Amino acid sequence: MGLIFAIVLGGVTARSALVSLAEAEKEYLARHGTYAGRISLLDMKQAPSIFIMILRGDKTSFAAAASHDKCSQKDGSPRMFIWDSARGGLQ
Repeated sequence: MGLIFAIVLGGVTARSALVSLAEAEKEYLARHGTYAGRISLLDMKQAPSIFIMILRGDKTSFAAAASHDKCSQKDGSPRMFIWDSARGGLQ
């Protein structure tokens, strides 16, 4: 039960991190007229157990991926959650 809870919590945490990233990207867009292409440009704190990567950031949209160290596929590969602002957000 504890492992399943950790996996579910990891997925929730990764998705929550993407929501926070989207808010930071909105603020960056308002100040700079473009979305950030690197997470280091954003004013946000990242939890050590969460991996976030911005895949694309330009004048019209951004896409990012996030994973939690406790959240993986059946084959052991990381379960990735994707945010694509051009496609409406969380995918």
